[in-house]
Amino acid sequence: PISWASRTQKFVTTSSTEAEIVAACDAVKECAFIKALLDSWSNDSWPCKVTEPIVCHEDNQAAIHWFDNGLMSNRAKHFGTRVYYVRDQLKKSKLILFRH
Repeated sequence: PISWASRTQKFVTTSSTEAEIVAACDAVKECAFIKALLDSWSNDSWPCKVTEPIVCHEDNQAAIHWFDNGLMSNRAKHFGTRVYYVRDQLKKSKLILFRH
């Protein structure tokens, strides 16, 4: 499935990298929800279990660096949980980060 949304973020970000990290995390969470929903509907008459990982497209090089390395500093503590959530999905092979 393809999902698209345009809305303001719930809080103010101070950089484009931080905004990209927040958006990527929200997108991954939404895709994980849709995947779980399809898996719960799957049965013998309607097999819709999703076996492939989620594909997320990211073009911000700094955000990609955070997702790959995850080195946290005092300046980045406030969005660290989002980075770690995306990294966790990458490590579990539930997510593929397509770099532009």
